[in-house]
Amino acid sequence: MTSERDFYGWKLVFILWFIDFLNMGFPLYGGAVINTYMLKEIPMSRSAFGLGFTILNIFVGIPSILVAASIVRWGVRRTFSIGSMLILIGALWLSLIASRPWHYWVGFGVLTATGISFGTIIPAATAVTRWFSRYRGRAMAVTLSASGFAGFFVSPLINRMLTANGGNWRQAWEMVAGISVLSAIVAFLFVKERPEDLGQSVDGGLGAAGPAGSPGARRLVTTFPWESRQAYRTLSYWMILVGAVACQFPFFFFTAHWLLHLKGLGIPAAEAAWAMGLFTLGAVFGRLIADGSWTAWSRATHSCLVCVVIFSAHSWRSGFLRTRSGSPTRRQFFMALLSAGVSFA
Repeated sequence: MTSERDFYGWKLVFILWFIDFLNMGFPLYGGAVINTYMLKEIPMSRSAFGLGFTILNIFVGIPSILVAASIVRWGVRRTFSIGSMLILIGALWLSLIASRPWHYWVGFGVLTATGISFGTIIPAATAVTRWFSRYRGRAMAVTLSASGFAGFFVSPLINRMLTANGGNWRQAWEMVAGISVLSAIVAFLFVKERPEDLGQSVDGGLGAAGPAGSPGARRLVTTFPWESRQAYRTLSYWMILVGAVACQFPFFFFTAHWLLHLKGLGIPAAEAAWAMGLFTLGAVFGRLIADGSWTAWSRATHSCLVCVVIFSAHSWRSGFLRTRSGSPTRRQFFMALLSAGVSFA
């Protein structure tokens, strides 16, 4: 039996967190900042600019089947490496080639997005599932919180870099390329496929398999061996899908347009970058508490109440956000609330 001190799973959680931080934070949230500077050299309409994020969302989602096939055939570590390689190609494309809107669509919307798909959530979640059973929800929540922290730290960092180098957005994409190489090295050296590879057991061999927490929390985890075609026939699956689309739309809408909107109101770039950071940081809280410790009733009730209150508050403040009146702190606070609502949902 592996002692809890020697169990590699919790070390792996940090490694997965770090890889997700790099592969999500710099190309997506850092890219959102970089692209606003790119507009000065590659003029395009707001709709053409937003189309880049639309394409990105499509190519983050559609390759998921290929990502799963890659994990089955080559493993989590190589899948992470494929993602990092695609982000590297996309970043170099944007840095060295991009001079027209369609170059931006290909580099950011296709190449970088596909790299994010291969290099973030799916392989990270797969690794957590292989290493944890009793504490799977907690490990998953910690791992996926990386993207929220990434936006909080990376957006202001990239903006500071661009301010210092005179707005040289091509150099910023070169930095993203370097970060992708770092993430590939970390994945190659430290990601382990399964606990059996190190002579360990799931959860470190601690106790019987099953979720931690109260009996109510344990009832939330099914023991039925679901197959894909069975899940597709359930109403719950399609309700989850529809709910995910409805909740993620406002999140990515603001990821694409929030910075330009604030700059259009005359708000300094540094403050706009911090607003983006707080916006993504708000998504951390819902993920960290959704670790299997809530009962089904309390989770559903709290989620509904939080979403209703937060989205109502945001709608009430929408007129305020269209003007320059009000303090910067209030603007950032309400955007963080919106993101928190998405994370709970």
